[in-house]
Amino acid sequence: MEILNYYKLLIIFGIGLGIRLILVPFDIPIANDGFDAFIYASKLVQESQLPNGFNTGNTGWQYFLSIFFNNSNFDEPLNMMNIQRTLSTIISASIVFPLYILLRRFFEEKFALLGCILFIFEPRFLLSSLLGINYPFFIFLLLIALVSFLNNQKNMIFLTFTCVAISSLVRFESLLFIPFFILMYAIKNCNKKEIIRLTSAIFVLIIILLPISALRTEANEEDGLISQLVAG
Repeated sequence: MEILNYYKLLIIFGIGLGIRLILVPFDIPIANDGFDAFIYASKLVQESQLPNGFNTGNTGWQYFLSIFFNNSNFDEPLNMMNIQRTLSTIISASIVFPLYILLRRFFEEKFALLGCILFIFEPRFLLSSLLGINYPFFIFLLLIALVSFLNNQKNMIFLTFTCVAISSLVRFESLLFIPFFILMYAIKNCNKKEIIRLTSAIFVLIIILLPISALRTEANEEDGLISQLVAG
């Protein structure tokens, strides 16, 4: 029965992705926040360093885009924008997988599948995935963090903090989840071995965030994390 539901989940993913790809305006340039992300990612590839004169907060999506822009032809910006849109739509549709696993912890299969359908076809979320912005990537990372945190395998805490670290680069608000995960894990696992494991996971988070924060500070005199929380 569970295998059948995974097939149903694949169908939901396929339909959600198909609708998104049909709706994507591939012949129209990206605008607004998506355009800002495009410019930042393009400059990052061209200059091989963090660009100066840009807001350093919430640039994790741009770092991700730059990986796919590396071998692109900068004389054809619309093609690069379409890469950005395609990545956003694929990630947006892929959210059903961690979402289903999360919902199955609390609901029956049919309600978990229904929740995935309602989420992936929610009009505002569907439209936001067409804009090439960071929102779907942010949600995807946080869902993986939650799923791994609730997993019974202790070492999954490393995946949790890795995803929280990356999502903090995408949107700094993810920093607010760090005390929650630390507190809940410490309460649930209060023995010495698990505290060491938790400390190691926090160290993983630090070694991800610290170098990026240093590069951001060097480029624009703010780390884009704590500075954003203080400004907010």
